Amino acid sequence: MPLLRVDLTHYDRMIAAGVFDDQKVELLDGLILEREVMKPPHYTRVKRIYDRMLLQFSGLATVYSEVPIELPHDGRPHPDVMLTQLGAGEESYTMPEEVFLLLEVADTSLERDRVFKSFLYARDGIAEYWILNLQRNQLEVFRDPDGLEYQSRLTIPVNQSFACLAFPEAMIDWS
Repeated sequence: MPLLRVDLTHYDRMIAAGVFDDQKVELLDGLILEREVMKPPHYTRVKRIYDRMLLQFSGLATVYSEVPIELPHDGRPHPDVMLTQLGAGEESYTMPEEVFLLLEVADTSLERDRVFKSFLYARDGIAEYWILNLQRNQLEVFRDPDGLEYQSRLTIPVNQSFACLAFPEAMIDWS
């Protein structure tokens, strides 16, 4: 049981006061957690996917990397890659209804991403969530949020492109 739960207002005040200046943290369901330290396989894949999506969705959507999204239940996670409606996140934090796809690249954070974050994202209505599982070199696709979980879960093998629901004609090379 956590000793302290923090809402978004208090979290923002803590950030403004410099409490976390030397730490990479995110707020998940009112809990302040350290983010995973990226190692070369992780940040290389994030950069590769981000660059490909930036080219592929130019003029159709906004692509972000390591930019926070605001969740209604005291959450401010920093997904590795986020595909949103054009203009989302320019004036305020991106909200769940503006998100087409969230993607996490996971190695040591795999269980947190698969269990905790998928629960939070489903609960808060993120339409589609992908985990690039570096341990098995596969893509885990979560779709159709219904309450506290995703109703559809797919596993896509290595080197197979895949399309998100918002752009079914645009195959994304995630390898």
